[in-house]
Amino acid sequence: MAELDTVQDYVTKSRTMLQDLVSPYRFSDDELVGNLNAAILDTRRIRPDLFYQYMTTPYSKTALPFYVSSDMTAMVDFEPMYRMALVYHLVGYTQLQNNENVDDQRGMAFMQRWTQILQTVTA
Repeated sequence: MAELDTVQDYVTKSRTMLQDLVSPYRFSDDELVGNLNAAILDTRRIRPDLFYQYMTTPYSKTALPFYVSSDMTAMVDFEPMYRMALVYHLVGYTQLQNNENVDDQRGMAFMQRWTQILQTVTA
């Protein structure tokens, strides 16, 4: 499995799970990277403790990371044990944006897996 260190790693992993491996792709790099940004925002909402490095004081924050498809080599600094959660959200969110009804159930399954991972407490 890819280490999921860079934006490209997330796009590649999500393309595999979306079965979108042949160019021209159904989902553009811009769309997938935008959905990675959405995954980070939603994850921050549910698990703010994973983003303490972006808190400078209790009342101020630095901006959360924001990625663009023109920099696919950018490092995604995120807790390794939760990186697949970002992928599940990215894939689920992408599936839910698709207009085919068959993708709704699959998209919801990925989103549920994202939630399960984030709610798992580890020692």
